[in-house]
Amino acid sequence: MDENTEVNYLENIAKIPTEKAVTLQVISFSWGKANNLIVWCVEPQTHIKFYFSVFNNHNYSSKIDKFNFKEFKDTIFPKKDMISAYFKRTKSGYLDCIGAKLI
Repeated sequence: MDENTEVNYLENIAKIPTEKAVTLQVISFSWGKANNLIVWCVEPQTHIKFYFSVFNNHNYSSKIDKFNFKEFKDTIFPKKDMISAYFKRTKSGYLDCIGAKLI
């Protein structure tokens, strides 16, 4: 991809599989308007850049195994930036992080 090409993170969400765990490199974090922490990522094998959000009502954690992304952002990132995560797709097509772990 040409470095001048704008990445469409939103379109790339549809390319992320939900039937298996995905290895991803966290690029950065940002705060959203809905009390959410946005996790910006790249899938290292395909170089697909995408994002997902975790929310305050779940303590900024994955749904099942409670991997805390805010704690990860504040204490571990960027020293360690690789995680394995699995998702389900919401009705509106976004990624909902069900589980994650450091790799």
